Amino acid sequence: MELDAAKNNGVASYKSIANTLRAEIETGVHRVGEKLPTQESLVRRFAVSRQTIQRALKELEREGYVDSIQGRGSYVQARVSGSPGLRRAYGLADALLSDHLVTAFAAAHVRIDAYSLTAETLNQTIGQMLIQIRNGAIQPKSISIRAILADPDETLLVGLPVHDRSDARTRQRIADLLRGQASILRHNFVSIYNLVPEVSVAVKTLAATPLVKMYLLNGTELLHGYYKFEEQDVLVDEGTGETVRAYDAYGLQSTLFHYSSLGVAEDSSSAVLLRHTQEWFDSLWQTVAR
Repeated sequence: MELDAAKNNGVASYKSIANTLRAEIETGVHRVGEKLPTQESLVRRFAVSRQTIQRALKELEREGYVDSIQGRGSYVQARVSGSPGLRRAYGLADALLSDHLVTAFAAAHVRIDAYSLTAETLNQTIGQMLIQIRNGAIQPKSISIRAILADPDETLLVGLPVHDRSDARTRQRIADLLRGQASILRHNFVSIYNLVPEVSVAVKTLAATPLVKMYLLNGTELLHGYYKFEEQDVLVDEGTGETVRAYDAYGLQSTLFHYSSLGVAEDSSSAVLLRHTQEWFDSLWQTVAR
């Protein structure tokens, strides 16, 4: 069963359904003035109760996306700039990326370019989209993922001991994490190969420590933020409890900033930033990334 049984990342099923319908409205699947599918058809589509669908529609009505008329259904309406459902311009990485992936995966052709230390944030947020694909709630025709990650064979700033730089144990921990997250990203999509006509997941590494993380979604949305480095005691021997003071960087709870080129002039700062960021990523992918 779909979203009633799946409360991923603590998000109730009606929230997930509202996210899906909102993304479809924003990407033009349901246009202004059109009637949304009936509650009965939504119940069948998402395999949830009628009450759950009603809560999702109430959420969209509160945000100004739809106008529900008793006995006639819910209609998509034009939203004014002050509507409470406007996208956040920044937020915690896991929450903001999850929010924008909903819109990205509502498109027929999904394209994600990611540049980060590991693929941990992407792995943790993309699971909900894969569940919806497996349950038939969304049906993209193609998915293309390109990720540039730090090279686990290089000496990185993350995992570097604060005092004894010759101690390789904390660096080995980071190298294992990098390899593990890259493997998870590649294998996450195995379960949908027979559901999506075209699926491509490619991972390359860069011989440098990323100081920023960046996600380009469908060539029109950019999320980027900065890694914050801290010292922490890293457990290196479970038997003795020995720890080593080392540098670490936190990505899941870092702040991401959102920019969009949709509905703006080609020479606007957002559109120019998107264009140059895409060119920058492509240059890394085609040259020094391996």
